[in-house]
Amino acid sequence: MTEANAVSSEAGGVTEACRVKLARVRALLVDLEGTVRFGGTPIPGAAEALNRLRAAGYSLCFTTNIDSMTAKDICRGLTDIGVQADPAEIFTPVAALRHFMARNPERSWLFLLSKDVQSGFAALQGAAQAADFVVVGDFRDEFSYERINSAYRQLMNGARLVALQPQPFFMGPDGYYLDTGAIVHMLEWASGKTAIVLGKPSPDYYLTALEGLGLRPGEALAIGDDVGTDIKGAAAAGCPSVLVRTGKFDAGKVAASAAQPDVIVNSLAEVPEVLAACRM
Repeated sequence: MTEANAVSSEAGGVTEACRVKLARVRALLVDLEGTVRFGGTPIPGAAEALNRLRAAGYSLCFTTNIDSMTAKDICRGLTDIGVQADPAEIFTPVAALRHFMARNPERSWLFLLSKDVQSGFAALQGAAQAADFVVVGDFRDEFSYERINSAYRQLMNGARLVALQPQPFFMGPDGYYLDTGAIVHMLEWASGKTAIVLGKPSPDYYLTALEGLGLRPGEALAIGDDVGTDIKGAAAAGCPSVLVRTGKFDAGKVAASAAQPDVIVNSLAEVPEVLAACRM
């Protein structure tokens, strides 16, 4: 399926097969950057759409690859643009890391994380010389050659590499910024190892979020702007998806992608009408 023949909100609704699929949806897995806001600026109509979706009875889970902030800080940022959210509704790669660590008890960890995020793992930072896992997130506020090289040495001594998320860049208000994935790829290349990815597009990221909601994949709809992370990850997890033409949306990448959304809309503002039509 390409954008030209994908179901679009401009094409007069959705197909019957798509309507049946979306009628089962009970919760929405909503991306933040590029979907709700972009470069710190709210996407027009997004806050109102989220309020309408809540009023319609949908549970919301904000599934974001932000890995430098706590859930409380993310909520404060959303409040600033008129979006109400509870920290329990925020699912980040940091939350996925906690689940990953619970599945790997009695291990030693080396963290390359932001100061705020790393404070939540201070008691778990391995004191031993040999770490079992090196965890890399957005640590631009704590960045140094010494920290990167220490992590590299652990990898060369047998540690496994864990990436909170693989995105090479993100868009700020004034342009491009290197993201976690750029550092991860450097360590992969230098060490010859492949990172375990915890954030999008990992299907486990979505499945862990669904576990917290007590739902099956077909009962949650993923909404995002990036076909390579939001849509690819949702498809791998078995979730239906909606792609918005805001943020990182790129028609060429959509056409070339093996993973395709069920619906393409101009923005999050159109999602309430699409879902309302599926309930009729």
